[in-house]
Amino acid sequence: MEPSAPSTIRGVIDSLRSSVLQNDTATASASQKITASSSSSSSQNAEASSSKGKGKAVEPALPVNEDQLKVLMDMMKMMPPKVSTFFKIPDGIGPRWQDFFQRVTLFFEIDSNSDPDALPALEARKNLMDAQNLSELEMYMNASHFKKQGDAEVDEDIFKAKIWFTRSVMTFPLPHACAAMMFYAYKSNEFALAEKYGTKALRMDLLTDSWSIGQVYYMRAHARYRMGQMQRAKEDIILSKHYDPLNADADALLGEIDKLRDVLRHPELVKAWVREQPQFEPELSVGEEFRKLEEISFIYARFTPEQLERVKTDDEKYCPVF
Repeated sequence: MEPSAPSTIRGVIDSLRSSVLQNDTATASASQKITASSSSSSSQNAEASSSKGKGKAVEPALPVNEDQLKVLMDMMKMMPPKVSTFFKIPDGIGPRWQDFFQRVTLFFEIDSNSDPDALPALEARKNLMDAQNLSELEMYMNASHFKKQGDAEVDEDIFKAKIWFTRSVMTFPLPHACAAMMFYAYKSNEFALAEKYGTKALRMDLLTDSWSIGQVYYMRAHARYRMGQMQRAKEDIILSKHYDPLNADADALLGEIDKLRDVLRHPELVKAWVREQPQFEPELSVGEEFRKLEEISFIYARFTPEQLERVKTDDEKYCPVF
């Protein structure tokens, strides 16, 4: 499966944009029908009212179909709120910031369509912003700080490092924080978690360095390989080699995947192989984890009005490049 350049992720985003537009069109059409029906009903009632004074017979109103009304109400309840309810692009920002936030918005759209936990997490994030009176630019700044705190803990306390990385991603989706979570989840044999964060890092479409993109694909291929998803792992390895042709380890993993695909031809064999892979074993007790959590203090910093205006407008200096 030959990749067609860095547009792989952009293609997914373009498909999403098309899907969103189609959904919006369908919603608008349905809304117009309901409005037209409502207007027609109001007009009939008004005519009936005016005819009373003229001595004309009043036609009885059509009965409400309770079953249809209930179905409509249930459908409205099932429709989740839009991402734009919880994430808004800041006003008054420069063009580089504008492009950056548009990519983040599209990431949230894709993520909320594929991960059932994404939209509730986005709502919780918005509640935090409102409680702390934080702007999106301040959320980005704090997420960058939390990522650095995690980097500082890597050699000393990997559990604390993962907590900092998790808080960073919860605060603002940064691809290098997701990549760090993927790497340390893989080291802990949490392969599904590693695959999840690798996917998030790539979905953001913010990584610009070919080597970094290749490494994320390579690590996600490893995670999928451990999960028994050989075809998907092979696709990732091919993409990894496209972005990072000098990675000799990718060739070795590709050979191993091809060999196993020939052997594991039955689902039961795949399940047996997955059971033989290293399993996640917590290094700390629940009590020790709580104690370490109590040692960490998440303090959110804020810009002064002057600083915020400077960050907004000087996007050449402050807008990140990953």
